[in-house]
Amino acid sequence: MKGLEWKITFLGTSAALPNANRGLSGQLLETHGGSILIDCGEGTQLQLFKIGAKVNRIDFILISHLHGDHFYGIPGLLSSFHLLGRVKPLTIIGPEGIKSILDFLIKLSHEKLSYELHVLELKHEDKKVIFSNNELEIESFPLLHSIPTYGYQVKSVKTELNLDKGKIMALNIGIDWYKKLKAGADYVDEHGLIVKNEMLTLPPIQGNSYAYCSDTKYFLKLSDYVKGVSMLYHESTFTDEHEMEAQNRSHSTASQAAKIAHNAKAKQLVLGHFSSRYKDLSVFKTEAQRYFREVILAEDLMEIKFH
Repeated sequence: MKGLEWKITFLGTSAALPNANRGLSGQLLETHGGSILIDCGEGTQLQLFKIGAKVNRIDFILISHLHGDHFYGIPGLLSSFHLLGRVKPLTIIGPEGIKSILDFLIKLSHEKLSYELHVLELKHEDKKVIFSNNELEIESFPLLHSIPTYGYQVKSVKTELNLDKGKIMALNIGIDWYKKLKAGADYVDEHGLIVKNEMLTLPPIQGNSYAYCSDTKYFLKLSDYVKGVSMLYHESTFTDEHEMEAQNRSHSTASQAAKIAHNAKAKQLVLGHFSSRYKDLSVFKTEAQRYFREVILAEDLMEIKFH
């Protein structure tokens, strides 16, 4: 992706079972720093090929938990990467147990992958940075589901300071100083007078961020984990009519997802992971908008670009 624009493509938006219109959980997040696959239910690789995704750009696969509808698509995708001649290393991140599952499958199939496969297992009880470079940061945080489950937030790393144009112009500072000031240097004029950097610059503008919260019951601390996120994806398996069932099955309603978005001061909320019992999904949006206005209902192969 060019510049600051990111794109999220929803590859599967159904809960537990696929149907004719909705596949199982999977999303492709394309950023200026590469592509990240989030969850990989059965059929995910077919959806990737349908949209013409550049699969070799995928650096990470983030798995929320080890229920089949969220990770059964991985073995086929790993094999396809090999058949396509991939040489770029791939990192898979997920709950404890995912490494032994993948090692077992690869061993039994006598697969010799053409690329390095790195698997990172999660086992922590608070928000944690699990990857960081000069472009992106990935955080994981625990969700409340029937088995160990993690949400993820991907952030754009913004370290460059912004220039205070009024003060720059007032001191008639030349353009050749701009890059140095953005990097944090103090300004020194032709007479040796030093002006501290903080007098001439402003903090970095917050970059893009995307949070993925799938398969979780409602809990208030989740809002803190995703505070200020640009776009929040939150499962909404049930409507208010079935709130007790949501609680018993460790899932959320659309209203509960909207409360998390409101408390987190998110810019936008996307609902997904809909139970197949609902034929008309408009009720999800209606119920969510009682608490948060900027609501989108995810559809399979829907693309959203955001800054």
